[in-house]
Amino acid sequence: MKKLKKLLLEILIAVMLSLSLPAMTMAADTGVPGAMCQSAGVWQGLIKNICWSCIFPMRIMGIGAAPEGAAPSRPGCYCTDQNGIPEIGWQLSFFQPVKIVEVVKSPWCSPFLEGTMLQKSQFDIGKSNTNQPMTATEAGFYDVHLWEFPIMTMLKLLVIGECTAEPYVDASLTYISEVDPMWESDLLTLVLNPEAVVFANPIASMVCAADCVAVTAGKDNLAAYFVPGVMGTFTR
Repeated sequence: MKKLKKLLLEILIAVMLSLSLPAMTMAADTGVPGAMCQSAGVWQGLIKNICWSCIFPMRIMGIGAAPEGAAPSRPGCYCTDQNGIPEIGWQLSFFQPVKIVEVVKSPWCSPFLEGTMLQKSQFDIGKSNTNQPMTATEAGFYDVHLWEFPIMTMLKLLVIGECTAEPYVDASLTYISEVDPMWESDLLTLVLNPEAVVFANPIASMVCAADCVAVTAGKDNLAAYFVPGVMGTFTR
């Protein structure tokens, strides 16, 4: 009986995956490859395009405003080096920019990488091309890429690599929606994550709106854990 249930579950997952594959990601053909994937100018504008003032408030040696999750009030601290030998230091707490989120209309386009197409084809792997007019839903569909971008560590500003809590030391692509079947299939997402029903509703959307206003005003609401600040909601 257990083997039968396991087999039925595997069949159900396979069917859901297959249903997600025919969905098409549309991209207009302009005839000019570079026109579809523009550079965001991140690397050329490291000084002016990054909100350096957003690292404040800063707390040094227990002195200064204490942001959420700040370092303790004691002035000193220590951490071990690669050989396990303690190194004496001082407490430092600030907001460190560590991530970049790309929201793109053209699949595989990476404005962060100077407008590079991560995949030669402009369409998703396993998806099909079409010349039919797009529906409103298709026209409003976007892909998302998440980059780890520990710029302070990369520039060696206020950060000691051995003591930072961030595991990354350079730019790394950690998520790409083009290969995620749940990104394009609401049905598959609901089957694998049924708890999304609790948050993907009009009431939760109103909570997201209120949390967005609070975050913009500088007041973080940890109770709304399903809302990533002004980015909307984790569920849809």
